[in-house]
Amino acid sequence: MVGQHYVALNDFKDQTELTDPNFFVAVDAYATRQGNQWSSAAVYDNGQIVLHQGTYYQCQVDNFNNRIQPLPPADGSDPNIDPVSIIKPSDKFVMNEEGQSVANNLWIPIGEELDYVLKFKTNHQDSPKVSIHPAGTSGKDAKADAIIDADGNVVGLKLLDPGEYYFGASSDGVVPPDFDKATVALDNGRVLEAKIIWEENFVNPGPFQIAGFELIDDGEGPHNANNLPYDGDTFSFATGTKTFLDHRDTDGNLINVTYQGGNENAVARVGKDTDISFMLDASNGNTASLASVVNSLVDLRDGLFDISASPQASSVLDTEKELIALEDSIIDKIGELSSKMVRMETVRAHDEDYMMALDKQISKDLEIDMSEAIMRLTKVSTAYQAAMQVGAQLLNNSLLNYL
Repeated sequence: MVGQHYVALNDFKDQTELTDPNFFVAVDAYATRQGNQWSSAAVYDNGQIVLHQGTYYQCQVDNFNNRIQPLPPADGSDPNIDPVSIIKPSDKFVMNEEGQSVANNLWIPIGEELDYVLKFKTNHQDSPKVSIHPAGTSGKDAKADAIIDADGNVVGLKLLDPGEYYFGASSDGVVPPDFDKATVALDNGRVLEAKIIWEENFVNPGPFQIAGFELIDDGEGPHNANNLPYDGDTFSFATGTKTFLDHRDTDGNLINVTYQGGNENAVARVGKDTDISFMLDASNGNTASLASVVNSLVDLRDGLFDISASPQASSVLDTEKELIALEDSIIDKIGELSSKMVRMETVRAHDEDYMMALDKQISKDLEIDMSEAIMRLTKVSTAYQAAMQVGAQLLNNSLLNYL
């Protein structure tokens, strides 16, 4: 029967009708999609799950159209809430039917945020390259990407990092000519220009930073920039990029390794005002030196497989010396990681003991015998009152009592 669900009570055979109560019973059930993207135009029922801003939410009412109809005031005046306002699952507070701000109990979050899985970006091999004059050793280079429309035209620049630039003192305050424009190089050899809009860094007075760009039309027609992914493009997911990028030939053999990591350390809070880095120290290029180990191994492999060279060739001997020198560096880094692991294990054991002590104290407070607690309180109160009475009697005595 369309629109109705039934449950079989017994095994059956050759049953053509669902009306026999000995075999079937009608149940209130419905089918719905779970986990779809939330829509303000949809109607949801109790228990239905939606995805909104990277988090799953569950609806707590039936036939909910994401709006609340206000009750008409008793005095006949207009209601003080907008009946067409949209209630989002992520709203912490909503207006109820009486126009009061209450906690959002229409939607409840379930699970954890999924932003770290859903976000990613593509890097095309032939995508336009944005070039900005470097800031020098005392500053910080700005970064920007080209914005390409569906027709392959560069329609603007997206600022990723405003950077920090020190131009020095100038009587007229003019930005140096080299810093006046940014260039966009296309894969067909064509170069576009964009005027840089500068502003002072109000948070850190002194350096200048980029506020935006103004693309200059060269009047040469369509740009024909690549805006579609194809074989060979790389994808950078939110979980991070490879610290060491491996380069291989057509046969899949490793050629060399390029370091792509940064100079900042990932830290974790292990105590009050105490942080520890659970990875190798990346400052001063400490982790970048590990790439030299792999590259030296590749050189050694190539030297040993070179049948035209003697096993005692100078390239092999030089590579062997480099590996021996790098061995101490690897051992030091292994020791560094080992010490950090010991520190983390110590912190973990301390936190486990502390949590166990808290659980014991909480259970002791919750499972207390009320009669025993009242008796102890009565004893303490009686002793306190007796002490107060003795003190009051002592204060009433004076020298006249003994004359």
